[in-house]
Amino acid sequence: MQKNEIPNSNFQILPKICLKSCFIGIICLLCIVISSEVQAQEQYENVSSVIHVQSNISDGKLSIAEIVKLAKEKGIKVVVITDCALRRWEYGLAPFERIIRRKHEEDSVISFGVRKYFKEISDIQSRNPEILVIPGMEVAPFYYWKGSYLNNTLTLYNWHEKFLVLGLNNINDYRYLPIVGNYSLIPRNFRNLLDFWPMGLVALGFFLKRFRRKKHFSFAGQVYSDLTSPFRGLGIFLIFLGIVLCLGIFRFPISPYNQYRGNQGIKPYQYLIDYVTKRNGLIFWLRPETNYSSQFLGARVITLSYKDDLRKSFNYTGFAGIYFDNYTATNPQDLWDRLLNDYCEGRRKTPVWIFGEVGWDGTKETWHIDGIETVLLLKDFNQQAVLEALRQGRMYAKLNRQKNDFSLDKFCVMDETKEKIAFMGEDLKISKAPQILIKASFAKELTAQTSIKLIRDGEVIKEFNPKTNKIAINFKDNGYTAYKKSFYRLQIYKDECLILTNPIIVSSKD
Repeated sequence: MQKNEIPNSNFQILPKICLKSCFIGIICLLCIVISSEVQAQEQYENVSSVIHVQSNISDGKLSIAEIVKLAKEKGIKVVVITDCALRRWEYGLAPFERIIRRKHEEDSVISFGVRKYFKEISDIQSRNPEILVIPGMEVAPFYYWKGSYLNNTLTLYNWHEKFLVLGLNNINDYRYLPIVGNYSLIPRNFRNLLDFWPMGLVALGFFLKRFRRKKHFSFAGQVYSDLTSPFRGLGIFLIFLGIVLCLGIFRFPISPYNQYRGNQGIKPYQYLIDYVTKRNGLIFWLRPETNYSSQFLGARVITLSYKDDLRKSFNYTGFAGIYFDNYTATNPQDLWDRLLNDYCEGRRKTPVWIFGEVGWDGTKETWHIDGIETVLLLKDFNQQAVLEALRQGRMYAKLNRQKNDFSLDKFCVMDETKEKIAFMGEDLKISKAPQILIKASFAKELTAQTSIKLIRDGEVIKEFNPKTNKIAINFKDNGYTAYKKSFYRLQIYKDECLILTNPIIVSSKD
């Protein structure tokens, strides 16, 4: 053996064993992390909710306590109470709209008392811990008049163009929503300062009244001079007019838009959206394709479909995808898919979600409180978890013509290695073709009309027609385009039952 040669011993083998052990440990740790991540995502529970329920505080039939009792009997776990924020209509004669006017007001949250409204819901919640009662409001931010009351052509437009607002930071945020007809005792926007213009008339009147001009006259051969006020009468009139006009300034409109300047486009609605999102609230468009026409207090009331306003406005949370009326916006390649493609292609900052709007007030026998549900994916059963699910789109809308006939147990997308998984409203980074997993169950026999459509970027890429009551679909989308952000969603029909899921956003890791 040479001097510099190290003898073959256990000291040579030990570093190799340690290195191999560390490598195995790292692999095991990664497997534990990945499995725990997938397991954490699997912990979502499907929780049934009804959204847009109105009580007798505004235009509903039942009290909030009666609504909660009925919901518990129907097996509903979450009730979103959204009474009308304000139902106040005013029509005035220009330029004295605030003085010579006719006002009509009906029950609403603001007339009832916003603080009182939230306290009542909180008290009912504390007595019913097994169900979540979420407070919110139905908001009609703008309307405008057209025509004349004298020749019976007076028409009120856009009163039924409405939002659902919830999750605002504090009660005052609800009290001072920018709604036409909502007032404050202090100025709340720059335009309120312009309401002080009648004070200028008062100031001008005092100036003219006190203005003096030297006048010369002669008497008995003597020339005299005197100070006279040639505009005294005009000054008194301006003072009187300014004071009369100032009588309308004791309250300040919160909205910078009013009902006397005609159609002002998307601006009043975007103003409300910005107000709500700035305060960390949620805001959804309600029934965008419904047309209304009626008579009210001698005037016509008209609201035409405002589906196109969803395209013109930005940064709202979502809209009602299912409701008791005709709707087309959620059809493949229609408005909703175009909005989602805008988000995927960077033309919108936020995605647009849908929910099921029951619009229940207890006054129609044909509508049931559980006729339309929004099924939420929750990890925790509390109010904050519900608001986060609505904010993130972790939900699907369900039309129940036959109660409990259908259940969507799972809809998720995985990468090919199955190490990453995403559910509705979530994003997924993938390196290979995505795997779509669908699990569903039907209580009754399937019919020829049963259909599950898988939609990618607005196009139906696969339609499944299941034959058994228990469905488990694992579909690999080889047509997915890499390096492109895409979305997947489901549209499911069975007889008169319909389910619309919110999308899962998928993009390449690179």
